[in-house]
Amino acid sequence: MLYPGVEDEAYGSPSPHESDVVRKIFPQHGQSTLTASFSPLHVQKGIITPSGLHFGAHHSGVPDVDPETHELIIHGMTERALKFKASDLLRYPMTGGINFLECGGNTAPNGYHSDPQQMPLQYLYGLLSGAEWIGVPVKLLLQEAGIDPKAKWVIAVGADAGGLARSIPLEKLIDDAIIALYQNGERLRPAQGYPMRLFLPGWEGNTNVKWLHRLEVTDRPAFGLLVLKEEVQPDHRDLTSRESSLDSLGQGDSMKNTPQAQHLESFDQNSFPLQA
Repeated sequence: MLYPGVEDEAYGSPSPHESDVVRKIFPQHGQSTLTASFSPLHVQKGIITPSGLHFGAHHSGVPDVDPETHELIIHGMTERALKFKASDLLRYPMTGGINFLECGGNTAPNGYHSDPQQMPLQYLYGLLSGAEWIGVPVKLLLQEAGIDPKAKWVIAVGADAGGLARSIPLEKLIDDAIIALYQNGERLRPAQGYPMRLFLPGWEGNTNVKWLHRLEVTDRPAFGLLVLKEEVQPDHRDLTSRESSLDSLGQGDSMKNTPQAQHLESFDQNSFPLQA
């Protein structure tokens, strides 16, 4: 170069010559609020996915959460209920490390077609990423709340519009779970659960509840419709029986009739509706 370059940026960004290295977006469609972003694994090296390229899967879109008003509440079978803002958690000891995270919907197109789909790697496997996650051990907060000896489960609930909830064994939370506040050295991005998310090393992506709002300590998991039906009629054990039980509730073939499933079923290698 014969002339001086420009000034640096306050927050660095990739070279404009790498503008094609981006995630592909699974857009919201019709009645479905599900949206996802696929990581470009085919152009990455190493085990760390840059935060801006990390995959995301969101059942109710990405909310704008104000850290000044957002609170994490720990309650239920505890000696005392506790409330934490992100600024409170920043004063606690932290731990974490490099972990892979994978969505349960990774390779979904192959699950909705009888033949293997001839698609680019990003479309089939892009709901998988690796990053460093740092946060407060859940164990410390549960100890502070005081856990009833009869407690076995914790229901984690997010602050998104759908209030995504997952039942997590208490044993896992005490083992190695964290309330993640940092990803790859900086505060979480909105699509990764800012200002705080539950992170469960080694567990399926959707159990790592983003925009974490509540941890309810209980003695049993929260059941969905299918599991509740089995509890009421324990003889319904095989797949055919379970489908029949849902038919009796007007929910037959329920998975295939969801907007998300119908959206996925419309995909093929020539018309995968992803956006750059």
